[in-house]
Amino acid sequence: MSIYKGVFTETTLQNIRAKLEALMFDERVKLQFEPQIKAFEALNRFKNPNVNVVFDNKMKYYTLEAEWINACEIVDQACTNCSDGGKELSTNVKTYALDLCREVAFTISDYDMISNDFDSEDLIAKGFAKADAELSEWYTRQLIAFLNTNKGVNVLSPNTARGCISGFDTYIEAAYWTADLMGYMNRVSMQNRFKNPFLLTGANLHEQAIIAGYNSGNLDGKGDQAKFGAFPMFFDEFNIDAVNTPNLITYMIQPGSYAMGNKAYWGRTPTVYDFGQRWSMESKFMPGFEYDVQYSNTCDSDNNFPVHNFTVKFKAGNFINPEACDDNNTGILTFVCGDCPA
Repeated sequence: MSIYKGVFTETTLQNIRAKLEALMFDERVKLQFEPQIKAFEALNRFKNPNVNVVFDNKMKYYTLEAEWINACEIVDQACTNCSDGGKELSTNVKTYALDLCREVAFTISDYDMISNDFDSEDLIAKGFAKADAELSEWYTRQLIAFLNTNKGVNVLSPNTARGCISGFDTYIEAAYWTADLMGYMNRVSMQNRFKNPFLLTGANLHEQAIIAGYNSGNLDGKGDQAKFGAFPMFFDEFNIDAVNTPNLITYMIQPGSYAMGNKAYWGRTPTVYDFGQRWSMESKFMPGFEYDVQYSNTCDSDNNFPVHNFTVKFKAGNFINPEACDDNNTGILTFVCGDCPA
């Protein structure tokens, strides 16, 4: 691969993309790079789809427009005569900045490849795969932090050991984290006016759900499995518990109550500058998300071989519905395994 003079050709890039695709189909090698992002997968599945990235000024940060339907003004009233219609529904658009930024940088030296069975393109492909995995896991943990920042208040009362509400959190004693807890969760969803919510959790309920699956062949197992089927449930111990340590937290989330945005600045074909090149690439692990790639090269004066420098940059943002009818009902509730604070 000859890219020392700064001409990172489309052919070279296609070769790297092909090697990256092959890498993703090699199950043995793929395991080295595959990230743990179950929380991202769940949240990406149920996000508000009505988002549009806008470049209002190319020298500024990217901005994103998120659009929600607002029906908060529609309320019941006493009957009237000869009156039709009422308050209008509206679509509300709010502009946000993509305020999350993270990057992964790596360097490849052609000199190291002289006595190696691999070439630089192989190493670059693996570098991109590792960068993608690192950024995917980082973004997943930002999503968990976002849920914590935007949690609402559980209105179900009174307080019991199976649901002690303290501030924005609902505390549930450890003994109650079983399949039977789904009955309480169902009441929570109804009282908080959630429609078809899903549960996102780490270690909470994980073993119990696994055991229920194993025991599905017997009567008790079928009952527990049916209880766990009350809500779509997703487990991610790697990220949820890591962000919230030492607390074990479970989230109940209303689909569409939040939005996720991402945008790369450059196109797929490299743009050449005197200082290097810029292009974008799709994430292999986060469908619909993409990165900007920065490339430059130098000469290693010790051996007179080229050195290739890459930076994979990710810009994103997470946004809560700004048009919620109740400020305390954000569409996100948190449940903590533990005793109620004194």
